[in-house]
Amino acid sequence: MKNAIKIFAPASISNLNVGFDHLGVAIHGLGDEIIIGKGEKTGLKITEIRGDKRTLPLDVLQNAAGIGAYALLEHLGATQEPLEMILHKKMPIARGLGSSAASAVAGVYAVNSYLKVGLEKSELLPFAKMAEEAVSQSKVLDNLAPSLLGGMMLIQDNEKLLYKRLYAPSGLHFLLLIPDAKINTSESRMKLPETVPLKHAVQQSANFATFVAATYTSDFEAIKTCMKDLVIEETRSKSIPYFEKYKEIALDGGALGFGISGSGSTMFCMTDNSVIAENIKEKVQEFTVQNRYILDTHLTTINTEGVIKL
Repeated sequence: MKNAIKIFAPASISNLNVGFDHLGVAIHGLGDEIIIGKGEKTGLKITEIRGDKRTLPLDVLQNAAGIGAYALLEHLGATQEPLEMILHKKMPIARGLGSSAASAVAGVYAVNSYLKVGLEKSELLPFAKMAEEAVSQSKVLDNLAPSLLGGMMLIQDNEKLLYKRLYAPSGLHFLLLIPDAKINTSESRMKLPETVPLKHAVQQSANFATFVAATYTSDFEAIKTCMKDLVIEETRSKSIPYFEKYKEIALDGGALGFGISGSGSTMFCMTDNSVIAENIKEKVQEFTVQNRYILDTHLTTINTEGVIKL
């Protein structure tokens, strides 16, 4: 591969308890890396995928990275451009951390950067959304927008691609609890209740509004009072072993909140300093070993940049 460049798109935590389908935040450490360069044959090719345990297709039109990249090439009238991509999954797949979104974002941004198209990040969102829809049947932007643009994003309208960046207070830390269990997003969504009790909808709206206001004033105590999921947690937590116990450990340890990232199986713990997060991590690992359960942990913070050229 000639004249190659490297792109990295971060993983993301979506919903954050109070914002089902309209709130997400990009995180450091986990994500997708793409190496793109000049190919030997006409058209876009994915020549290798690393870190996926041979679960993802090399076919450009079946892989989120390829679909997004090809959609942009089609828009540019450049589908015959000889390009090769290597995708390196540096994050778990089907764990509720926006794996397909990170691939879609990385693929689109790789083409934009390599061909020096000059489109702004925001202009790439429609092409990444095409890819996300194709592979996960998801039409929401709560993983895509943070991975592309960085920070904490509020999605107003998924169809119209309307979003707002929220202020992300410094000092927020996340502990991810990642079980060795995949959960399919579309299947998980089918299990959700079609209606929500009025009192829950009212309280959830109040919790979300409080959360947004509290972030702008770095009011961590207010954040702690509103980090409750009254819409999907009851249903989705049943598919995650020891969820209630891990939640108890986190909240007893001083966490601001504990919940499910996306469809799961990843759980997240939000804290206002790293020491609390590290102490909770120790207790989580102790419980996990005692019960002979398989669970990875990852300490992280908010990624404010989004996708970047390395």
